[in-house]
Amino acid sequence: MVDVGQATQLSAVLKDADGNILSGRALSWNSNRPTVASVNQTGLVTGVGDGEATITATSENKSGSTTVLVIGPCSTLRASSIAVGQTVNGSLATTDCKLPVDDSYGDGYRIVVTTATTVQIDMTASFDTYLILFELLPNGDLVDRAVNDDVVEGVDTNSRITFTLQPNLEYFIFANSFDANITGPYQLKVTAVSSVVANSVVGKPGKPPVSALLKGIKRPK
Repeated sequence: MVDVGQATQLSAVLKDADGNILSGRALSWNSNRPTVASVNQTGLVTGVGDGEATITATSENKSGSTTVLVIGPCSTLRASSIAVGQTVNGSLATTDCKLPVDDSYGDGYRIVVTTATTVQIDMTASFDTYLILFELLPNGDLVDRAVNDDVVEGVDTNSRITFTLQPNLEYFIFANSFDANITGPYQLKVTAVSSVVANSVVGKPGKPPVSALLKGIKRPK
């Protein structure tokens, strides 16, 4: 696993038919997805964008390959886990996921339940918060399930989502600021409740669904 912008060194061991190690042979390197991971001719792999790339080393028409997983700050693989009944004290920082259309920062949290559970998700902070709930589908697509800007529109800048989570599906909570370039502490709380209030799935005005801006990558089995 390689972070976007970071590098890792690969090496290849060449052997003959009897398993003896060969030396002094020319070796070339190739990436099948250079926009995800690039590789130079010494085997140094650099993460470029989220996803998986196959890195292949070739010598005298013989080759071997390995898969490199590259993750950036907006990948679902970055998400911390949160459980029903848990409160997390987090902080938005300039190293977090930054949405390219509005320059706002956000943190991701993964949540999975084993039985259908109606939850209330609250995000509170001194800044104007924005809260989004996604479902990660088996094919890796993210779908917006609920969003909330203000608990009480025009009065309260904290955010609240109430939603019934279904068992064994993979959900992600995105704790976001409404405005650009905002950092600072916040609190995220997930509580089981007995009733559900419908939440809008309309995104921020003039902005595409946030699900299109994040990278929905399934955890390796």
